[in-house]
Amino acid sequence: MKQIILWFLSGLVLLSCSKSSPAPKLVGTWERVSSRKLVVYNDGRAPYDQTDVDPPGNYLWEFAADGQVKIISSGTVGTSTYTYSGENITLSTSRTITGGVWRVTELTDHRLVLDIHQYGHGGASINFIGTFKR
Repeated sequence: MKQIILWFLSGLVLLSCSKSSPAPKLVGTWERVSSRKLVVYNDGRAPYDQTDVDPPGNYLWEFAADGQVKIISSGTVGTSTYTYSGENITLSTSRTITGGVWRVTELTDHRLVLDIHQYGHGGASINFIGTFKR
C-alpha cells in the first residue's frame, strides 16, 4: 500500500513540474498577407469568393498592451482602441477607424486569421477574412 501511495505522489510531482507552452500573444505588429471577401447571396446567385494577396509591408496592424491599436494601410495611419476576449477582437470606432467585432479563427506566435461578418443588400451574407503574419 505504501508503494502505491509513493508512486501516486511521484506522479503528481512529475505532472506539477511539467511545463506548458505559453499562449500566443496578440500584442505586437501583424502584417496582412492576404484578404478574402466571401459573399453568399439569398437569391440563388453563385457566391462571390475572391482572395487578394497584399504587397509586402502594405497593411499592418499594431496591437499595444495598453489596448491601443494602429492600422497602417499604404502609409495612411489610423488609431483606435481594442479589447481582446480570446475569441473576438473588438475595435472601437474612432475618427480614422470604423469599429467592429473580428472573430479570431487562428492565433499562433506567427499567424493570425480574423473574420468579420456583415450583411449587404438584400440580406446577402458578407465575410471579410484577413490573414496576418509576424
